[in-house]
Amino acid sequence: MARTAQNGRPNPSPYQWRQREYSDHQGNPVIRGKVSRAQSFDAPEGKEKYTIQIYSKTPIQPADFESLYEYLSPSSDDCIFIELYTSTQNDAFACVEYQRREIAHRKRLYAYSEQPSNFFPPLIPTFNPNASSSGHVDDPEPNYDTGTCLLLTSDSYRAGGDREKRNQLGTGPLFIHFTRRFPSQVQEIDLVDRVDFDELDDLPSFAEYGTEVLPEAIDIDVKFYKDQREMYQYIQATLSRLQTQRTGDDEWELDYRIDDPVSEQTTWDSQQVKRILDEQRSEALRSVSADTLSVTQSPKDIGITVKNHSSEESDLQYMIFVQFLAEIPDPELLEITGRLFTAHILSMLDSEKTVRFDFRTSGASLSSILPFPKNITVGALYSSETGTKRRIAPLEPHDVGELPSVICEEFAVVLDRPAFITEPGVLFFMNNIRPGHDHNSHRHRTIAQVRRSAGMPEVARRLAMLALEENRGLNPKRKVTKEECMSLLGLTLEQYQSALFGPSRW
Repeated sequence: MARTAQNGRPNPSPYQWRQREYSDHQGNPVIRGKVSRAQSFDAPEGKEKYTIQIYSKTPIQPADFESLYEYLSPSSDDCIFIELYTSTQNDAFACVEYQRREIAHRKRLYAYSEQPSNFFPPLIPTFNPNASSSGHVDDPEPNYDTGTCLLLTSDSYRAGGDREKRNQLGTGPLFIHFTRRFPSQVQEIDLVDRVDFDELDDLPSFAEYGTEVLPEAIDIDVKFYKDQREMYQYIQATLSRLQTQRTGDDEWELDYRIDDPVSEQTTWDSQQVKRILDEQRSEALRSVSADTLSVTQSPKDIGITVKNHSSEESDLQYMIFVQFLAEIPDPELLEITGRLFTAHILSMLDSEKTVRFDFRTSGASLSSILPFPKNITVGALYSSETGTKRRIAPLEPHDVGELPSVICEEFAVVLDRPAFITEPGVLFFMNNIRPGHDHNSHRHRTIAQVRRSAGMPEVARRLAMLALEENRGLNPKRKVTKEECMSLLGLTLEQYQSALFGPSRW
């Protein structure tokens, strides 16, 4: 071993690409690597443990691993890891579903095996997608069970550290945030997932203006960054949202949610589906006569259309994909689902509202919805003050009386479980989102999103775009109460008042 002349200590190992290979839940190789010294790779400490999960639309050759690392790594001082999945994925939704299964797989390895943990791939840490920046209240954020990953969409990573060349080689990666639990495990939407903590954290502003309780929680969010020259900044911003927790030794470590139960995706057979659908019939549904609804078979037997009128135009018309019937090709269950959903929506709206809902059975993956059918224009019919009519869908997360500022080429409703009335089983699926004005000037933007509704009252209200009818302006339907604010921030009444008015002098 070589030693320096001054102190006789071994020379430090060189900075170079180092990697280790694991198998993922499907047996495909995962490459975990970094450009670092041996110590940072074998026994990482602090930020050296940070890892970015990487997917790609096309295979990445081993000769390009180091270039990919230089493309993504903020600096050689950080020495973060990348984990590259060799199983290619076509879109962000497929990445999320694959990553959820991988997270559960690794947690099972640690929970149920007696082998030493160094035989396993490392656990995947959680992120806080809404890390507060205002700092008015110390550490108010809750513990989120949120994951993140990247999807490489071109060969631009081959530019490596050549920042000027990156944009010439293709588009940048998609930054994907998602809830880590399998959808069927989400039994209710917590209030914490429906508020903006940047707003709630600023207590004087909250006391004066209030904070909206959003009608949906974000399930998947996909962002696109236009300028790849600043890639290190995007990665740093992502890493800054890694969650940590205090250990028994009063140290801080990454939060892997290792103590949470390992979730499993639930599936249903036809008998279970029929029983669950029957159990959700209620007095509210009986207010809508079965004779009110007409059901017609769509061309080529690809689905059904449910309407409550015979005219050509409807107040509401939407595409609705029934995901829980993916493995159950039963036309009767699709019709029962269509009637149940439509009747429940109508029971919560003005009796004069007319609807057309086109129901289709989707595959088990959200990706199966794409490419999107274009047989109807979706949305609620809206008449402007000038008399012009257009269809408006709930593209914005806020339940306010303003027209959406974005355009979405593909909007659909997804029912991901049979108990979509008694549980939060209704998703708003949005793909190919762009600003309503010049989007070329935007440095980054959300291009796809999946939001999970808090319940059927919110679903009916949002699909009908009632906030526009009510002329609510910027005044949301529901705001966080003072008591809810104190609970979310973990404050006593005295602490709350002190944050607003300063310490009491008495």
